[in-house]
Amino acid sequence: MKVKARWIGVFLLMLPALAGAKLVTRTVEYKVGQETMKGYLAYDDGVKEQRPGVLVVPEWWGLDDRAKQRAREVAQLGYVAFAADMYGGGKTTRDAAQAKAWSEALATTRLSLALRSKPALDTLRRQPQTDPERLAAVGFGFGGTTLLQLAYAGAHLRGVASFHGTLAAPDSDEQRRIRAAILIVEGSGDAGAKPEAVDEMRKALDRVHVDWSMATYGRAQPARAERRSWAALKAFLAEHLK
Repeated sequence: MKVKARWIGVFLLMLPALAGAKLVTRTVEYKVGQETMKGYLAYDDGVKEQRPGVLVVPEWWGLDDRAKQRAREVAQLGYVAFAADMYGGGKTTRDAAQAKAWSEALATTRLSLALRSKPALDTLRRQPQTDPERLAAVGFGFGGTTLLQLAYAGAHLRGVASFHGTLAAPDSDEQRRIRAAILIVEGSGDAGAKPEAVDEMRKALDRVHVDWSMATYGRAQPARAERRSWAALKAFLAEHLK
Protein backbone atom coordinates (compact mmCIF):
# COMPACT_ATOMS: atom_id res chain seq x y z
CA MET A 1 0.00 0.00 0.00
CA LYS A 2 1.28 3.45 -0.87
CA VAL A 3 1.72 5.80 2.08
CA LYS A 4 0.27 8.82 0.26
CA ALA A 5 -2.87 6.96 -0.76
CA ARG A 6 -3.44 5.67 2.77
CA TRP A 7 -3.31 9.16 4.23
CA ILE A 8 -5.57 10.69 1.59
CA GLY A 9 -8.10 7.91 2.13
CA VAL A 10 -8.31 8.53 5.87
CA PHE A 11 -8.54 12.29 5.41
CA LEU A 12 -11.47 12.02 3.00
CA LEU A 13 -13.29 9.68 5.36
CA MET A 14 -12.90 12.12 8.22
CA LEU A 15 -14.04 15.32 6.47
CA PRO A 16 -17.64 15.21 7.75
CA ALA A 17 -16.51 14.85 11.36
CA LEU A 18 -13.83 17.52 11.02
CA ALA A 19 -16.40 20.04 9.81
CA GLY A 20 -18.35 20.00 13.09
CA ALA A 21 -15.49 19.54 15.52
CA LYS A 22 -14.35 21.91 18.25
CA LEU A 23 -10.79 20.69 18.26
CA VAL A 24 -8.13 22.16 20.48
CA THR A 25 -4.57 21.39 19.40
CA ARG A 26 -1.33 22.48 20.98
CA THR A 27 2.27 21.54 21.53
CA VAL A 28 2.99 20.02 24.93
CA GLU A 29 6.59 19.76 26.04
CA TYR A 30 7.84 16.89 28.16
CA LYS A 31 11.19 15.39 29.10
CA VAL A 32 13.01 12.19 28.25
CA GLY A 33 15.97 12.38 30.58
CA GLN A 34 17.40 15.84 29.99
CA GLU A 35 16.01 16.12 26.47
CA THR A 36 13.00 18.30 25.70
CA MET A 37 10.34 16.66 23.56
CA LYS A 38 7.52 18.51 21.79
CA GLY A 39 4.42 16.35 21.58
CA TYR A 40 1.13 17.28 19.95
CA LEU A 41 -2.14 17.21 21.90
CA ALA A 42 -5.59 17.16 20.29
CA TYR A 43 -9.04 16.95 21.89
CA ASP A 44 -12.58 18.25 21.50
CA ASP A 45 -13.16 21.08 23.97
CA GLY A 46 -16.91 20.62 23.64
CA VAL A 47 -16.60 17.59 25.92
CA LYS A 48 -16.18 18.58 29.57
CA GLU A 49 -15.81 15.23 31.30
CA GLN A 50 -12.66 13.14 31.22
CA ARG A 51 -12.43 10.74 28.30
CA PRO A 52 -10.08 7.93 27.22
CA GLY A 53 -6.63 8.86 25.96
CA VAL A 54 -4.84 7.50 22.91
CA LEU A 55 -1.09 7.83 22.40
CA VAL A 56 -0.10 8.18 18.73
CA VAL A 57 3.45 7.22 17.75
CA PRO A 58 4.44 8.39 14.24
CA GLU A 59 6.33 6.74 11.43
CA TRP A 60 10.09 7.18 11.30
CA TRP A 61 9.76 10.63 9.68
CA GLY A 62 9.09 12.12 13.10
CA LEU A 63 6.22 14.25 14.36
CA ASP A 64 5.31 15.72 10.98
CA ASP A 65 2.04 17.09 9.61
CA ARG A 66 0.75 13.64 8.76
CA ALA A 67 1.32 12.41 12.31
CA LYS A 68 -0.50 15.45 13.66
CA GLN A 69 -3.37 14.74 11.27
CA ARG A 70 -3.54 11.23 12.70
CA ALA A 71 -3.85 12.68 16.20
CA ARG A 72 -6.66 14.98 15.09
CA GLU A 73 -8.48 12.06 13.46
CA VAL A 74 -8.26 10.06 16.67
CA ALA A 75 -9.48 13.06 18.68
CA GLN A 76 -12.49 13.27 16.37
CA LEU A 77 -13.47 9.80 17.55
CA GLY A 78 -13.97 11.21 21.05
CA TYR A 79 -10.57 10.59 22.60
CA VAL A 80 -7.77 12.75 23.92
CA ALA A 81 -4.96 12.14 21.44
CA PHE A 82 -1.29 12.82 22.08
CA ALA A 83 1.29 12.34 19.34
CA ALA A 84 4.72 11.50 20.70
CA ASP A 85 7.95 13.22 19.69
CA MET A 86 10.43 10.36 19.41
CA TYR A 87 13.43 12.38 18.23
CA GLY A 88 13.32 15.46 20.44
CA GLY A 89 12.69 19.10 19.65
CA GLY A 90 9.86 18.11 17.31
CA LYS A 91 12.33 17.44 14.52
CA THR A 92 11.25 15.72 11.31
CA THR A 93 12.74 14.67 8.00
CA ARG A 94 11.63 13.59 4.53
CA ASP A 95 14.99 11.92 3.83
CA ALA A 96 14.64 8.15 4.20
CA ALA A 97 18.33 7.72 4.98
CA GLN A 98 18.11 10.27 7.78
CA ALA A 99 14.91 8.72 9.14
CA LYS A 100 16.55 5.30 9.12
CA ALA A 101 19.60 6.64 10.98
CA TRP A 102 17.50 8.43 13.61
CA SER A 103 15.21 5.48 14.26
CA GLU A 104 18.04 2.95 14.41
CA ALA A 105 19.94 5.14 16.87
CA LEU A 106 17.02 4.79 19.28
CA ALA A 107 16.62 1.02 18.87
CA THR A 108 19.76 0.11 20.77
CA THR A 109 18.31 -2.54 23.09
CA ARG A 110 15.36 -4.91 23.16
CA LEU A 111 13.10 -2.40 24.95
CA SER A 112 14.82 0.93 24.29
CA LEU A 113 11.91 2.19 22.19
CA ALA A 114 9.53 1.43 25.05
CA LEU A 115 11.62 3.56 27.39
CA ARG A 116 11.71 6.35 24.83
CA SER A 117 7.92 6.40 24.39
CA LYS A 118 6.86 5.87 28.01
CA PRO A 119 7.25 9.56 29.03
CA ALA A 120 4.84 10.52 26.24
CA LEU A 121 2.29 8.06 27.64
CA ASP A 122 2.79 9.53 31.11
CA THR A 123 2.25 13.03 29.69
CA LEU A 124 -1.03 11.94 28.10
CA ARG A 125 -2.11 10.34 31.38
CA ARG A 126 -1.55 13.62 33.25
CA GLN A 127 -3.70 15.79 30.97
CA PRO A 128 -6.80 17.03 32.83
CA GLN A 129 -9.02 15.92 29.93
CA THR A 130 -7.75 12.33 30.12
CA ASP A 131 -9.23 9.48 32.09
CA PRO A 132 -5.95 7.96 33.37
CA GLU A 133 -7.46 4.49 33.68
CA ARG A 134 -8.58 4.26 30.05
CA LEU A 135 -5.54 4.50 27.80
CA ALA A 136 -4.59 2.94 24.47
CA ALA A 137 -1.96 3.56 21.83
CA VAL A 138 -1.67 3.40 18.06
CA GLY A 139 1.53 3.52 16.01
CA PHE A 140 2.47 3.47 12.35
CA GLY A 141 5.57 1.83 10.88
CA PHE A 142 8.38 2.68 13.29
CA GLY A 143 5.66 3.79 15.70
CA GLY A 144 3.97 0.40 15.49
CA THR A 145 7.25 -1.31 16.30
CA THR A 146 7.70 1.07 19.24
CA LEU A 147 4.28 0.30 20.69
CA LEU A 148 4.74 -3.45 20.54
CA GLN A 149 7.83 -2.91 22.69
CA LEU A 150 5.78 -0.71 25.04
CA ALA A 151 3.23 -3.50 25.43
CA TYR A 152 6.04 -6.02 26.05
CA ALA A 153 7.39 -3.74 28.78
CA GLY A 154 4.11 -4.04 30.68
CA ALA A 155 2.84 -0.49 30.16
CA HIS A 156 -0.50 0.30 31.78
CA LEU A 157 -2.54 0.30 28.58
CA ARG A 158 -5.85 -1.29 27.67
CA GLY A 159 -4.90 -1.71 24.03
CA VAL A 160 -2.06 -1.28 21.55
CA ALA A 161 -2.58 -1.09 17.77
CA SER A 162 0.42 -1.55 15.47
CA PHE A 163 0.06 -0.60 11.80
CA HIS A 164 2.84 -1.79 9.46
CA GLY A 165 5.29 -2.24 12.33
CA THR A 166 8.15 -4.73 12.32
CA LEU A 167 6.97 -7.90 14.02
CA ALA A 168 9.30 -9.18 16.69
CA ALA A 169 7.68 -11.76 18.95
CA PRO A 170 7.95 -11.22 22.73
CA ASP A 171 10.35 -13.45 24.61
CA SER A 172 9.22 -15.44 27.63
CA ASP A 173 9.78 -12.60 30.13
CA GLU A 174 8.04 -10.07 27.89
CA GLN A 175 5.09 -12.40 27.36
CA ARG A 176 4.40 -12.38 31.09
CA ARG A 177 4.52 -8.59 31.28
CA ILE A 178 1.93 -7.84 28.58
CA ARG A 179 -1.19 -6.17 29.99
CA ALA A 180 -2.69 -4.70 26.82
CA ALA A 181 -4.87 -6.21 24.13
CA ILE A 182 -3.00 -6.09 20.82
CA LEU A 183 -4.21 -5.29 17.30
CA ILE A 184 -1.75 -5.87 14.46
CA VAL A 185 -2.49 -4.58 10.95
CA GLU A 186 -0.10 -5.37 8.11
CA GLY A 187 0.03 -5.31 4.33
CA SER A 188 0.99 -8.62 2.76
CA GLY A 189 4.04 -6.94 1.23
CA ASP A 190 5.25 -5.19 4.40
CA ALA A 191 8.92 -5.87 5.01
CA GLY A 192 8.39 -6.30 8.73
CA ALA A 193 5.66 -8.94 8.34
CA LYS A 194 7.41 -11.92 6.79
CA PRO A 195 5.46 -15.20 7.13
CA GLU A 196 7.89 -16.65 9.65
CA ALA A 197 7.66 -13.50 11.80
CA VAL A 198 3.86 -13.58 11.68
CA ASP A 199 3.81 -17.23 12.73
CA GLU A 200 6.26 -16.67 15.57
CA MET A 201 4.21 -13.69 16.81
CA ARG A 202 0.99 -15.71 16.84
CA LYS A 203 2.55 -18.57 18.77
CA ALA A 204 4.18 -16.25 21.33
CA LEU A 205 0.97 -14.35 22.07
CA ASP A 206 -1.07 -17.53 22.32
CA ARG A 207 1.30 -18.94 24.94
CA VAL A 208 0.18 -16.34 27.49
CA HIS A 209 -3.42 -15.98 26.32
CA VAL A 210 -3.04 -12.36 25.24
CA ASP A 211 -6.18 -10.82 23.72
CA TRP A 212 -4.83 -10.23 20.22
CA SER A 213 -6.03 -9.93 16.65
CA MET A 214 -4.23 -9.57 13.34
CA ALA A 215 -5.39 -8.35 9.94
CA THR A 216 -3.36 -8.69 6.76
CA TYR A 217 -4.39 -6.87 3.59
CA GLY A 218 -3.23 -8.22 0.24
CA ARG A 219 -4.32 -6.96 -3.15
CA ALA A 220 -7.05 -4.62 -1.97
CA GLN A 221 -7.04 -1.12 -3.43
CA PRO A 222 -5.28 1.34 -1.08
CA ALA A 223 -8.44 3.31 -0.31
CA ARG A 224 -10.37 0.12 0.40
CA ALA A 225 -7.63 -1.25 2.63
CA GLU A 226 -7.53 2.08 4.43
CA ARG A 227 -11.26 1.99 5.11
CA ARG A 228 -10.98 -1.53 6.47
CA SER A 229 -8.00 -0.78 8.69
CA TRP A 230 -9.55 2.43 10.02
CA ALA A 231 -12.78 0.55 10.81
CA ALA A 232 -10.72 -2.10 12.62
CA LEU A 233 -9.00 0.56 14.70
CA LYS A 234 -12.26 2.30 15.60
CA ALA A 235 -13.80 -0.99 16.72
CA PHE A 236 -10.68 -1.93 18.70
CA LEU A 237 -10.58 1.40 20.57
CA ALA A 238 -14.31 1.40 21.22
CA GLU A 239 -14.16 -2.12 22.66
CA HIS A 240 -11.19 -1.63 24.94
CA LEU A 241 -11.75 1.98 26.05
CA LYS A 242 -15.47 1.80 26.86
